[in-house]
Amino acid sequence: MNKLTSLAFMCFSAMVGFALSTCETLTKATENIASAEGYSLVITSLFSSLNVVEEVNQLNGIRPSGPIGIVNENVTLTYTDSLLNDGSGIAYTLDFGLLNSIEPGGIKCGDDIYRSGKIRVTISGNWDEPSTQFSMTLDSFSTGDGTKTNQVNGTIEGQRKSSKSWEIDFTDLEVSQDNSNAPQELSGICEVVTTSGAQTIGLLDNIQDIFGNGSGKLQSGESYGWSIDQNIPLTKRIEKGCAQAFVKGVVKIVNSNEANLQLDFDPFENQACDKVAKALLGRREFIFTIQ
Repeated sequence: MNKLTSLAFMCFSAMVGFALSTCETLTKATENIASAEGYSLVITSLFSSLNVVEEVNQLNGIRPSGPIGIVNENVTLTYTDSLLNDGSGIAYTLDFGLLNSIEPGGIKCGDDIYRSGKIRVTISGNWDEPSTQFSMTLDSFSTGDGTKTNQVNGTIEGQRKSSKSWEIDFTDLEVSQDNSNAPQELSGICEVVTTSGAQTIGLLDNIQDIFGNGSGKLQSGESYGWSIDQNIPLTKRIEKGCAQAFVKGVVKIVNSNEANLQLDFDPFENQACDKVAKALLGRREFIFTIQ
């Protein structure tokens, strides 16, 4: 092999090595970004169910005479126990109807989110009082924008902390996209604090901050840990065109391979009512749309 051929071979080997290294790096980055996408999908779907339940909890067993906000004329509210002072608390079911086989998927609620299925709820006492406990079970529940649908399964428990806050606890909450066989999973504890609108019944036009931490599992089976930045909590504006995602908030994610990732729900620092987020991995930024 002459010097020229040897030099060419060395250059070729270096290029192949660089290409393989780049592919490996991109693969790892894609896997790390998947945890940000998976977390975003589940946490937004979770609060689609929580917000509608909190709104009805505020009624304390009273049957509304009309729409109260998110719960509009399209939603059926049925109390199985509406007596607040009988010692057994309150129990009710929210029925959003069957998931349509054609668009739109579900019924349109007062916050412009489409929902289907049922949510069954029990409350131990007066929702206005601290330490009141509740449990909610999602029964074939789905949420989405009318075009894309996320199926949510699981049980969420928690209690009232104050007149403006409550704590939730969820384990292995599952979210599947458009009947996907492999779900995304999320477990954790969150505190929900209403910063605007806490004294009125109905959640439309309220603003909430969410704090918390926990763990998750991707469709691939990879696990990760998550924690919401205490200084930049998730912020949700519950209004039409804005309730499907968070307008602000930073979440720290650590994958099973110990890669540190930062998820930012306000990538352009304008608190826009969109579904755009940013994943920051080292010096690399990845902008994506929450499904």
